[in-house]
Amino acid sequence: TDDMTMKSITDRFPTEEAAVMALAAGADMLLYRSMEEARRALAAIREASKKKTMKKEHLQEKLNRIERCKKEFTA
Repeated sequence: TDDMTMKSITDRFPTEEAAVMALAAGADMLLYRSMEEARRALAAIREASKKKTMKKEHLQEKLNRIERCKKEFTA
């Protein structure tokens, strides 16, 4: 994604909601300038997974795509 702390995002959505929405919309990776914002986003993603509003399988598919990309570009 672009930086998730861009004004166009933060003016409309809290960090936690924006993170879950971005992943649900198809993003595989989220970019944050602040570790605090990244921690808040991760906590929201974990909570969404626990509440089953985001499927663990959906998250695993994203992780698998990232791993494949890493392998391809570091080979």
